Amino acid sequence: MVFSITLLILGLVGIVGGILIIRQRDGGSAVPGVAVTALGTLAAALGIALLALPELPA
Repeated sequence: MVFSITLLILGLVGIVGGILIIRQRDGGSAVPGVAVTALGTLAAALGIALLALPELPA
C-alpha cells in the first residue's frame, strides 16, 4: 500500500516536472521533458493500478 502511494506521488511529481522542463526549453529540444512526463505518467498509472487492484502484489 505504501509502495503504491509512493509510486503515485512520484509519478505526479514526474508529470509536473516534465511539463516544467518542456516550458523552460526556449528553442531547445523538448525530448527530455517529454521523456520525464511519459515516465511520470507510467509511474502514476502503475500506482493507481496497484491501489485499485488489491489482488496485485505490491
